[in-house]
Amino acid sequence: MVFPVVLKLAVNWGGRGVLRCDDVAALARTIDALPPGGRVLVQPLVLHPRCITVQVAAGSAIGAFATLPVGADFRSNVRLGGRTSDVTIGDETGRAAVRAAAACGLRSGSVDFLDVSEQRPGDVLPVIEVNSMPGLWPDDAGDRAFAAAIVAAAVEGAA
Repeated sequence: MVFPVVLKLAVNWGGRGVLRCDDVAALARTIDALPPGGRVLVQPLVLHPRCITVQVAAGSAIGAFATLPVGADFRSNVRLGGRTSDVTIGDETGRAAVRAAAACGLRSGSVDFLDVSEQRPGDVLPVIEVNSMPGLWPDDAGDRAFAAAIVAAAVEGAA
């Protein structure tokens, strides 16, 4: 295993339970401190300038926005205050988001990608996670459009 790594609780939200471990000793201490029986994910730490979240409903990428790390934090999570404006994504990234959601059995959700500087035109961004219950902000027009698409997909699926 190459360090540093990120340890994530398998079920959580808002950047909670996402911890950086710089060596084997830190990873062991962190795992020992967790409640028994909990599942964790361990992945390499990839420093990145921002995270791109793509909202998916009924097999389509509905919208996307970026989040930035706040201060010295390595996490870029909307719940940590790092939300920026909507962004435009390429077709490849939109299709990758739809495939990632479908691979998890989701008709709607959001897919987080790391925006890494070494990508080339046409490259698909690396997926960091798929969210089955993405948070929505009622004052955000993009989130309201996403919610409307989720409802439309549910109605269409029920018909």
